[in-house]
Amino acid sequence: MLIITLSVSLQLRGYYLVSAMLMGLAWQQLGWLVHEFAHNQLFKDHWHNDLASYFVGNFLQGFSSGGWKEQHNIHHAATNVVGRDGDLDLMPFWATVVQDLKNADNWYLSILPYQHIYWTIMLPLLRLSWLLQSIVFVQAMPNHYYKYYRERAIYEQIALALHWLLVLMQLYLLPTMQDRLMFFAVSQLMGGILLAHVVTYNHYSVEKFPCE
Repeated sequence: MLIITLSVSLQLRGYYLVSAMLMGLAWQQLGWLVHEFAHNQLFKDHWHNDLASYFVGNFLQGFSSGGWKEQHNIHHAATNVVGRDGDLDLMPFWATVVQDLKNADNWYLSILPYQHIYWTIMLPLLRLSWLLQSIVFVQAMPNHYYKYYRERAIYEQIALALHWLLVLMQLYLLPTMQDRLMFFAVSQLMGGILLAHVVTYNHYSVEKFPCE
């Protein structure tokens, strides 16, 4: 919250680029906090942890707490297990295991040999990818297979809608369209590159296991 406050303060003073960079840093740092809330680590009961994760994750960060839980719990249950751990599935742009090549079309096979070149270049896009996935997940929550997600849908939807309202308000306060585009791009891509360096280099450089 302190970093967000500093970012907004600098924006109001006209330091738009620095403000945008700090906002990206804030979003990345909030990831550590929502990780603990979503793992039910801070409060004794799940409900208060859930509420906190909706505030920090959905509202402040723009990421669905429920969507993160669904994917992350599988990741913990079958860490780096090929075909089970969804975090390993980065096709069609990245092959993290040899088995990915068997399912790739010819066009994708033609670009995958260069993934070591464009890998780092595309890391900043991770936040934008997760934002889109969060919107899709939250929209589908009322019809989810599990009752837990159906009951929590309204909370996540409201919190996520408020996040984007806050983003739009912040952009509206900027003086020109050029400043708005710069602020959005820098803040989102900064958050993405910081987030991606934590996630990718800690996960994809270690051993993978067959599901058998």
